[in-house]
Amino acid sequence: MERGCLAHEPDASAHGHVGGNRGTGSDRGQGVYRRAVHRGRTIANTPKSTLRTNTTPTPLSLNLCWRLPTSARADLSQSRLHQSQRIPMPAVNSSPPVRSEKHIRKRRSRNSERSSNLLIGFVAMAAAVSIALSWVIPDPHTARLFLIAPFALVIFAGYESLVRQRRRFRVLSRIAKLRDAEIKRLKGKVARNIEKKNRLREKVKSLGTRLTASCVAIGSAHEAREDWEAAIATWRLFIEAAPDNRTIRQRLADALEKAGDRTAAIAVREELRDSKPTDLPIRRSLASTYEADGAWRAAIAEREYVASQDPANAHNQLRLAGDLLAAGSRDRALAVLASAYSSRIVTTQMIRSGIEKAVETDDRDTLDLYVGALKADLANPVEAVPEPPSLPLWRSLVNLGEIDVALDYQRAPEAPSPAPEATGAPRAIVVDPAFNPLQGAGHHFNMNLLFRELLSAIGAHPSFHGQITGHSESSGFDFRPTTTIPMYGRDPRFADVDWFRNVNRYLEVELTRQLPHERVFVFHTMTGTTILGMARWLANAIGDRPAAIVVGIVDHEITASSPTGAAARTVYSEAFEILRRLKNKQMLIFAETDELTTILRQLGGEGFDIRQYPYVAASLALQYAGARTAAQAKGRLTVGYVGATRLERGSELIPDLVDALRDHDIDWLVQLDTERLAKIAVQENTRSLIEQMKDNPRVEIAPAGLAPADYYSVLDRIDILVLPYRERYQRTGSGVFVEALTLGKVQVLPDEGWMVDMLNELGGKPVTFGQPTVGEVRPAIEFAIRDFASLKAAAETAARTWNERKSGSASIEEWLRRRVRQ
Repeated sequence: MERGCLAHEPDASAHGHVGGNRGTGSDRGQGVYRRAVHRGRTIANTPKSTLRTNTTPTPLSLNLCWRLPTSARADLSQSRLHQSQRIPMPAVNSSPPVRSEKHIRKRRSRNSERSSNLLIGFVAMAAAVSIALSWVIPDPHTARLFLIAPFALVIFAGYESLVRQRRRFRVLSRIAKLRDAEIKRLKGKVARNIEKKNRLREKVKSLGTRLTASCVAIGSAHEAREDWEAAIATWRLFIEAAPDNRTIRQRLADALEKAGDRTAAIAVREELRDSKPTDLPIRRSLASTYEADGAWRAAIAEREYVASQDPANAHNQLRLAGDLLAAGSRDRALAVLASAYSSRIVTTQMIRSGIEKAVETDDRDTLDLYVGALKADLANPVEAVPEPPSLPLWRSLVNLGEIDVALDYQRAPEAPSPAPEATGAPRAIVVDPAFNPLQGAGHHFNMNLLFRELLSAIGAHPSFHGQITGHSESSGFDFRPTTTIPMYGRDPRFADVDWFRNVNRYLEVELTRQLPHERVFVFHTMTGTTILGMARWLANAIGDRPAAIVVGIVDHEITASSPTGAAARTVYSEAFEILRRLKNKQMLIFAETDELTTILRQLGGEGFDIRQYPYVAASLALQYAGARTAAQAKGRLTVGYVGATRLERGSELIPDLVDALRDHDIDWLVQLDTERLAKIAVQENTRSLIEQMKDNPRVEIAPAGLAPADYYSVLDRIDILVLPYRERYQRTGSGVFVEALTLGKVQVLPDEGWMVDMLNELGGKPVTFGQPTVGEVRPAIEFAIRDFASLKAAAETAARTWNERKSGSASIEEWLRRRVRQ
């Protein structure tokens, strides 16, 4: 019976006791007792929501307790009492243990395995009992009853266990599903809260960024207007909101320094330095402020620290040397510079920067050191000379009077071998410092093309001297590379007379190296930076030998409104004084405007033959232009624009004018560099208007840099030429205007200046506007379209008058022909 009791114990298989216990009765009772206690704990710890009752035992449990010995039942009751005291029952409203679906499936599989093992044990036990009873009970019917009873009991117990487990698993599955749904809901809620929090954080961050950008924009706007008090107030307000922003503190220090409050600027920068001593940019800026304040000792301390922390940076060494020189420590400064030069950390670029800085600050003490270092570097360069060489460094060297160093730096060509004395027909020398025959187009190219044809026609066989970068065997010119700097352009830092004299001496040396001695010379496109050098070369190289000299001057910088006008006028006066002393010289000087010829006479040229020839190369238009106009060919007028794409020419107005006149039955032919126009134009819609022009079948865009034949063909196809020029062209020449006048084109141009005066004098009818704006130029174009017939007749009359007078090129040719024959 005790084995039967064990066989009916539901957890026997789980503890390895299926099939009986080999111990004594007492041991078996204790084992059953322990398992009962364990089951009591399990039941006691099972929530009410899972089990329908925690106290009512199952029939199998009652059967088990009934079969226990009396002592064991008493001990079990006592143990249950103790268990109920030691293990508190869960609260009625406590939550059931949370189990995942995976855990439930795993436990269900494990319990199913246990139930299967239990049923197998019961079946085996029933089979054994059936066999035993079949031998003991003689009545076969009774034996069959005893045989069936265990099987029925097993089936009933197994069925009850399966039903209970299935209910339990249903409940657990439902709980798990509810739990999963709740977890999903909570996760969604948490995710939404996190997303909401992130959006709020991004909104706050964006607001802070916009606020920062607004403050910076306001402060920058104040700085752009040089309203330093407002800028300082803005930066201080920003610092109150963001005291750790080092960049804004640096901006505040810069504004304070610009406002003249260097003491406050130094205080701010010292705070920045003390908060982060290793910040080298801050220490450099602090040293610069010390320098501006004259605190050389403090500046040297900062420069020494920066140089020690960044010894490979040549700028640190150069600035330290400069501060030492300013403080009077010349020996230490020379030692620092010598160390920097010997270690080769100072490159050609550093030397350039040093020279330019020394020139800007008029620091004569260091210029000799820099120039000496540059000479050594040119002789044994550390790095390749940049291509092309630095124009600011060239200007600095010329300003110092270091002409030979500047020539070496620009890689000026060596002087050619002396040519034999010229015999027979004279050769002409044409000098244009900016001429580059490889360009193939433009003002300089057309001027030299004219003189090539003109001099060849009179048998003078010209050779041309221009930029060293323009040499080419296939250019069609007898070209000699001579000059290294085109036009010898001015620099606002060098506006004094010494600069003009030095740069003219530079040209004189170049001409002395390269120009042969001939009897006919043409110097055209001369300015204040070249006229004195030309005069000195003529005086020194030609002397008293006879020569015919033509000089063309294109220079609007000698007017009173120019910042360099006073120095330039002094140079012209000195040049005329030298030219006046020349003997056996016949000279023709021409300029483009009446204002310029008047100024030249006032500066000492009253004894010279000075004439007004507006753009002498305009006569080429008659050679290349066609025999008919676009209006005659198509029956529609063509409005156009030609020339360089520049703001002073009003190029940016063309796309707007094309759009504004789109309802008129006209064609457009414009020469524009559209990429450049999109960059320089200030209107926001210029790029879109350019694209509309490209898509418009009535608009033809000619490229920039056309060869002369193509350029004059484009100009000849235009009926109404628009010149939306700005104020500069009231006093400077315009080649496009003279070319259009030569071809008899109707022109729309400004109502003030020499161009409108010249047209009125020749009998033309200029169509004018006040200001170069779309609002004023458009009505002028519409008037030219309406009255084109009468305006065209007047333009052709002006062209005949102008061409019959003999333009500048014809007059120059006649003048040279007489001198060459002599």
